[in-house]
Amino acid sequence: MPTARTHIKRLPKRGSYDRATLHSILDAGLICHVGFVVEGQPFVIPTAYGRVAIASTFTAPQPVGCSSRYRRASRFV
Repeated sequence: MPTARTHIKRLPKRGSYDRATLHSILDAGLICHVGFVVEGQPFVIPTAYGRVAIASTFTAPQPVGCSSRYRRASRFV
């Protein structure tokens, strides 16, 4: 069940907490975007994912010549 931190805020009528709905959405795609903030700097990384049973696996790319801040941030993904 959702908590105060995890409830749907934007367009809540379009959201669903149903596991079957979530699985159908995940199964339809291959790439998502993971966003996070490190030291006040926002990052959004295109990420490949796959689902086995109820677990999801994410794989973030490591770009060549990336900044040290990006490398530090990628440890949190």
